[in-house]
Amino acid sequence: MNDDTAWGSLIHFTAEHPGWDTALLAQLVGSCSVIHEAFASFMSASYAGLRHENVEEVLEAYPIYRPLMVRMERLLTHVPQGHRKEIAATAVARFCMSPPVLALVSDLYPRRVRLADIPSAWHPDQRFRRFGCVRPETIIDAVNAADAGFLRTYGQPIDALTLEASDDLLEAAWKTWEETFINSVVSSTPRLRDLAHVPANDHLAGVGQLVHAATSRGIPMSLTQDAGEQALSDAESVQRILSATELRLREEPWSSALAEVGTDVDSADVMGLSAAGPVAFLLIHGRMPVQLSEAFTFLAADPVDHEDQRTPIFAVRLLVDHAGQDLILNATIPSTNAYRELAEAWPEEYLIANCITASCFAQGGWQKVWLPVLNPRPTVVLLDTGFLGTIGAGRLLGADERVYGAYMGVADPTVKALILHVDGHPHVILAIADDLTIQLLAGQLADLLGERLIMDDADWSEWMSVLSAVSASVLGTESSLRFNGTAST
Repeated sequence: MNDDTAWGSLIHFTAEHPGWDTALLAQLVGSCSVIHEAFASFMSASYAGLRHENVEEVLEAYPIYRPLMVRMERLLTHVPQGHRKEIAATAVARFCMSPPVLALVSDLYPRRVRLADIPSAWHPDQRFRRFGCVRPETIIDAVNAADAGFLRTYGQPIDALTLEASDDLLEAAWKTWEETFINSVVSSTPRLRDLAHVPANDHLAGVGQLVHAATSRGIPMSLTQDAGEQALSDAESVQRILSATELRLREEPWSSALAEVGTDVDSADVMGLSAAGPVAFLLIHGRMPVQLSEAFTFLAADPVDHEDQRTPIFAVRLLVDHAGQDLILNATIPSTNAYRELAEAWPEEYLIANCITASCFAQGGWQKVWLPVLNPRPTVVLLDTGFLGTIGAGRLLGADERVYGAYMGVADPTVKALILHVDGHPHVILAIADDLTIQLLAGQLADLLGERLIMDDADWSEWMSVLSAVSASVLGTESSLRFNGTAST
């Protein structure tokens, strides 16, 4: 909703414009928080419900979101289950987020807009409150009008439309249904009828006008969406939700330090500490420098200052004592030769593996150098993206190979895992998240892969020891898990 509406575009503009204070940004975000969370919660539960038998149990873990989801669900009770209900929710949210606010801001520019300049009836949460007076008969009539409009336009009932239709047809069809539905609801409800709004995508002209006004004054700005951009697919909608998802594992990140193996720390000490745990396990983590910087609080040198920001930093994570305090030492491996020497010195009877985030594979240069050395050992790709961008020749999920998947429990009962293996690929993909997020990921994967995905016919026994050890390390050392990385260049 932020990229696709007038109010969301104003939030982007305010955040990017130099000199526009954070108080205004917080006010704009706060003025749409109810409709934003109601829509996100409703859609998340809807997607999860496709593949989860007990969505109510999942929602019990998120009591703050339940009343918001119920508010949207109650409004749309009389919309038939399925994609129509999701499109109806999108229509309501889009209407609430689409007052003609960009024209107002453009008229005031370059003066910085204040929230007091914007009529209260234009605030998205205020508009959503007015939907509380919509009568059930109005919703039923709007559904019938949208169904009838669809039949007139496409010559077939909406229920005859299947997902095998082309993307262009599906996009146009659902857009027709959405616009007819919301126009009927609004025109039949006096408290909504007088609310000015901008039709879908018409806000882009206002965005362009504001950006042009700013750039003509020497202020660098960019459009958040191009005028010809296509509507979001289901998989893309899920990705928007996933990008905002975060599983907090610790209140504060671990304190950490970098120490290069062979220079700052002896390889024998690295192996000794790795063998001293409950399971003797040498695990080499691969993270982009900025990821490593965000995961820990570094006492001295920070990975974000690393001279090469396009190559992962490979390191063994060791829990050590530092001045009486626990510290995660990232024992970095500076070269493929250093990796090979460490791996070959590790006893064969002990576990060894690599854990590399999916977003690392968006950078191609390092792979030619490192993968020939890494691949002889088990490699677990930790998912920090959604699955958009992972499909295609040379990418993590391949182009047409079979993909085998399964759910896996981990040590923390509040967390679940999804594991995947692609025929002919040397790695296994591991996603760790709360149950609802795992269901969203599984749904997105099924939408993207179709019959390529097989969830009940694979032997994982050879991988279970490695996967258990990797998940324990991730849960024990990461401060949070997110899915907002980039999976492809």
